[in-house]
Amino acid sequence: NRHLIWVADDVAPAGNGSFNSYRPNLSITFEDANAAYVSSTAIQASEDDVYKNSLNNEIVALKVVTQGTLNPLSLTSVTFNTTGTTSTSDISAARVYYSNDNVFSTAVQFGNQIDNPNGEITFTGDKPLSSENFFWLVYDVKSSAGLDNTLDAQCTGFVVSDACLLYTSPSPRDS
Repeated sequence: NRHLIWVADDVAPAGNGSFNSYRPNLSITFEDANAAYVSSTAIQASEDDVYKNSLNNEIVALKVVTQGTLNPLSLTSVTFNTTGTTSTSDISAARVYYSNDNVFSTAVQFGNQIDNPNGEITFTGDKPLSSENFFWLVYDVKSSAGLDNTLDAQCTGFVVSDACLLYTSPSPRDS
């Protein structure tokens, strides 16, 4: 995003005295703006069936929107919980991946893997933010997972450039 700045003076331009010669001189400049937080949303990543002994099952995503390009903001932590999961003993590991669009990818991992997650789980890192940012929570499922059990999560908070943001609607199912 850029700011539009215009400046007008009251000096008549040189000319032959026509009506148009008394318009003010204008100077228009576009300047980049400082980055700012705009919004965030929890997204149900997938409602597909999940299989035993499977990896990188998309559970929930956090979408963070910013604007401006100067002094970019960074996400330094994101906290989820395992609320809504039938049995956390079905989960062998949790990870968070980053993408700059609403397409899941394992190309960029954010933070470290958390083994055997149960309850609150916090991932830390330092990811500079662009305009749209997606942080995907995934679970790896054990081969001993229970049949017809549910896997779910909530995003309960995150930190952007030292400002802690707590989520008021942590689960897309609450929306």
